[in-house]
Amino acid sequence: MTARPHWSDAMEAAEWIRRRENDREILVLFSQLPLLPARLIGQLTRAQSDASTYRCLTRLREVGLIAILRTATIRGHGPALHYLTDLGLATVGLLTGVEPGALARQHRLRLTDLEIMLGQLPHVLGCYKLLTFLGAAQPYSPELVAWEQPFRRRFRWPNRVAPLTIDMPAYTELRNDAEVWPFLLFPDRGTVPLRAVRSTLDRLILFRSVCADVTPSLIVATSTQERADTWKYLLDEAAQRRGIEPLSVRVRTWQELRRDLSSDVGARHIPRTRGQCLAPPAHLEPLKPRSRPCTPLPSLVGDLMDPTPAKDAASAWLGRTAIRLGPADMQLLDIVSRHPFLSLRQLASVLAVEVPSVRRRRNGLITDGLMRLVESDEIGNAVSSDEFVEATVEGLALITAHQGLTPTVAVRHLGLAGGGPEHPIGQRTALIRQLDHTFGVNGVFVKFREMARQLAATGSDDALVEWRNAAACARGHLRPDAYGVYRHRGRLFGFFLEYDRGTMSAHDYAAKFAAYYTYRQSRRFERDYDGFPTVLMVTTDDLAEERIAQAGRAAAVGRDPLPLLLTCPRRLDHPCNRQGLLGSIWRETHATPSERRPWTHSDVCKLDLRKDGRANSDTLRSRQVSEPNDHW
Repeated sequence: MTARPHWSDAMEAAEWIRRRENDREILVLFSQLPLLPARLIGQLTRAQSDASTYRCLTRLREVGLIAILRTATIRGHGPALHYLTDLGLATVGLLTGVEPGALARQHRLRLTDLEIMLGQLPHVLGCYKLLTFLGAAQPYSPELVAWEQPFRRRFRWPNRVAPLTIDMPAYTELRNDAEVWPFLLFPDRGTVPLRAVRSTLDRLILFRSVCADVTPSLIVATSTQERADTWKYLLDEAAQRRGIEPLSVRVRTWQELRRDLSSDVGARHIPRTRGQCLAPPAHLEPLKPRSRPCTPLPSLVGDLMDPTPAKDAASAWLGRTAIRLGPADMQLLDIVSRHPFLSLRQLASVLAVEVPSVRRRRNGLITDGLMRLVESDEIGNAVSSDEFVEATVEGLALITAHQGLTPTVAVRHLGLAGGGPEHPIGQRTALIRQLDHTFGVNGVFVKFREMARQLAATGSDDALVEWRNAAACARGHLRPDAYGVYRHRGRLFGFFLEYDRGTMSAHDYAAKFAAYYTYRQSRRFERDYDGFPTVLMVTTDDLAEERIAQAGRAAAVGRDPLPLLLTCPRRLDHPCNRQGLLGSIWRETHATPSERRPWTHSDVCKLDLRKDGRANSDTLRSRQVSEPNDHW
């Protein structure tokens, strides 16, 4: 076979594969699900065993119909991702009677499409994994009829001029005999706050009321049982708010699906005929007869492993860059995207690695164009001699793609910020203008990390479970500097952090506390938290403490006082305080300056959990606890 295959090679390959049913089934599957890992193929085909699947894949690679790609982004041994070559695409075209170009456009098989998918790889693999679980739950081996990723539809709502758009991660149709089962798939990896999907679920409810006869079942796989319960609440809440019958939905955790493939995740579906399903009829161009078999095949895929891609399409370039990054690189980029302007020492402390190691990773990301050093003229009077870093526009785009979000949603709900002075994104301008304040807030959370690590080394279960920036926890006029969840002695403690540099007036304090009281009185906090979080305020000195305490007492007149605790760096860093932030250094507003206690002894700051770890029914709607590194 020549370096560039011809149509004669495709005709020969099509004749060869027609005699091998399993090979043909897997090849056609790759034309619908590009970049599908080998371990998922057997659950979507009639392969007898994993060994049989791998033998089929070996034969297809040997004849040049498929190629494999390994990525370092996934932890552990990177999965082998399979995709059709130009020869494989032409062979599928001959088998199905469709022009290769039309087939590639329909199923996103072109080189640029694959590069974009590589930038969204964790999200794409999550959809594939949920599809395999769904197929395994069916009573018989189903046929994959349709697959759309993402699923987008426009519909009109009465009394609204502009049409609405519904955007879901994936849509599929499975067929068994004459029945077709449509499903909407939503893989939830537990890394995005669930409030980010409220608008999506609301539009899904509206879409169901407009197209009630064709709305498929919604299948959700999530990380924990608590999130599964919150999903159910959000769906019921959206239906009640609109006065519409709830959706047909099944919510399961990934652990449940792995443990029992016969789970009823797909059992309560409504079979429909093909004409009632949502997938539009594909008007694919029929294959034209080739009178000259020596004609070269169209170059639609090319070489995905080319190390020097042209930087013409930003999303495609990001995909090429993403496959070279390891999990540690992505973790560093994720932290810097959410918390820009961390110093090198702070990053080393947060990641629990040595400074030289962080420097090497940071420099590699800077070389790739995903991070940048902040110039000295941007900082002015720097608070530290360390170098500060932030994510570039491309780095933020990569984190957004990995989460399966749009840039607007990522900035709003994850608080991503950065981009540099020429293209500021999120709260980048405000953060660098008040760099002393930003550095101080980051420093407090770094101390939480260091303290938790020291206690964990002695056998404790202490950990900083959650760290959200100011943008991610802002609600209207309420603007805390950060929010965190700390685990201590088996209990979870949620808190707002206020870092005060002594520059605010009594009027400013009154306005800040009024925002907290309004947020608590409105009960809106129940949609975000299990109970009202403790407010920890770190200020400059004892005089500033007393001013804040007076403002707190004045704001509490006639009201139940806020769970507000005060301290200053002098007490925090005192040699006698060996427990750090957990020590007896916190003062309540009504207490004298000498009356101090640990903040974790406050009953109001303990998150309300039953012994089995689930939220109580009255706080179920506001579940906000997650495992470490899960950013709700």
